[in-house]
Amino acid sequence: MTYDTAVAIFAKFPESGRVKTRLTEAEIPGWGSISPEQASQLYRAFLQDYARRFSAKELLLDAFFCVRPGTDVQSFQKELCGPELGVVEEPTFRGHRATSIGEAMSFTIKHFLSSGYKKVIILGSDLPHLPKQVLSEAQHLLGEHPLVLGNDGGGCYLVGASSPPSVLEDSSVVWSKGQDFHMLCKLQKEQGLSVGILSEIWADIDRAEDLVSLCEDLRTDPLLSQRIRSTKKILEKWGLFSR
Repeated sequence: MTYDTAVAIFAKFPESGRVKTRLTEAEIPGWGSISPEQASQLYRAFLQDYARRFSAKELLLDAFFCVRPGTDVQSFQKELCGPELGVVEEPTFRGHRATSIGEAMSFTIKHFLSSGYKKVIILGSDLPHLPKQVLSEAQHLLGEHPLVLGNDGGGCYLVGASSPPSVLEDSSVVWSKGQDFHMLCKLQKEQGLSVGILSEIWADIDRAEDLVSLCEDLRTDPLLSQRIRSTKKILEKWGLFSR
């Protein structure tokens, strides 16, 4: 442990047909559809950009990929992030595996808090371009609130905690339907506990329009091109970036 904040990036091994499946279900205007193999290549580039960016010392946090149970952790580390970024299998709690996204986040937060970290931030692996300022804001808010959330337009792109948040395990929360952000805020406040809300809305790269928007941003923002150069390389190879 180097810093007081752990960031756990929930990730999968980039297998064809098992990642970024929503991108393969839509047509990109003027280009066509993305194959399952191309989707896995894009997701691999996402992970490579995360690994490079989160191994940077100026972030002042310890970052880990948190992978699904059964993943070959050593292969994941060797192929995708090297020795500078940790890889952990999704933690259990008291011998039990998580049965929902909420439980998976809750168990992971408990694991890192019990390991000595004071703050834990959970991220998905579909936002390689997320500015580091968002993480700094989350760290700051965690000094004032036990729970911090980033709104993606209805769901959460970031969940942070400085103490175990029971609301993540509440059975009334519907996950991955664009409702969980508001429900978590409501449940947390009903418990008399505060919620820190990040100032910006960020959406995952899940749909064709998300990818088109990312390409447009890459064309106009040279700093973004440096942040996610593995992703940009794939998009250039496909001819999407230059359109």
